[in-house]
Amino acid sequence: MKLKILDLLDNQQKLEVDFSSHQQIEKNINVLINQMYEFGEYQEKAKQLAIVEQSVELASDQYIELTLKNRKERRQYLETDMKKYEQLIFTHREEVKKILKEAQKSIIKELKISDRQFEISLSSNNKQVNDLQDSILLNIKHKIKSSKYLSVDTVKDIIKFQINFLQTKSQFINSYAQKYSSSANKTEQIKTFIGTFISDVIFKEFDVEDEDQTITMPQPIILQNDEIISLVQKAEEILSQKMLNILPS
Repeated sequence: MKLKILDLLDNQQKLEVDFSSHQQIEKNINVLINQMYEFGEYQEKAKQLAIVEQSVELASDQYIELTLKNRKERRQYLETDMKKYEQLIFTHREEVKKILKEAQKSIIKELKISDRQFEISLSSNNKQVNDLQDSILLNIKHKIKSSKYLSVDTVKDIIKFQINFLQTKSQFINSYAQKYSSSANKTEQIKTFIGTFISDVIFKEFDVEDEDQTITMPQPIILQNDEIISLVQKAEEILSQKMLNILPS
């Protein structure tokens, strides 16, 4: 059974995380472990994954600062210097990975676990931890908060814009996919570039950030709109097909 720790935290009471002491960190880890026991997981595995999860909380302030700075800088080059723009996208990705790894090191140090011991324990649970690391890179985005709720019409226009972009910019997408085709991390790189580029052109067109969409999409007025549901499904189908064409199994 695949653990979904982030889902556990969404569906249960959120932890008020204070990393000022060894005792508080251990308390947070133990609460997560106890939550996961309900799903029949082993203590050591639960502890590994809980440490990875808690690194999001520890790294969140630094992540927000890095991301806001990177957005502002890279968007200056969106239409003038794609090489520099692309470089800034992947610089940010690596910086985020680095601060998450440093946060994990800080936690295991407080828990009196050696780096080597932790790395060995992770290697025995490699796929599950990698899946969680990928999930964390997506979910840490939610640390940037917004109070800008979008109208139904704006949501429709944004999704239509995404669909049009995916349908009309195939050559552009394919050219960058080809560029990364020989990379060991080609799937991650292609998804990161396409996702970031679409986010930036949406911001340019609508003055809307990812976090504005994040708080808007779960609203009942959005979820119960048949046209939006249909548009979302269409956008997902097009993107899925694009990725299948770019990254055949």
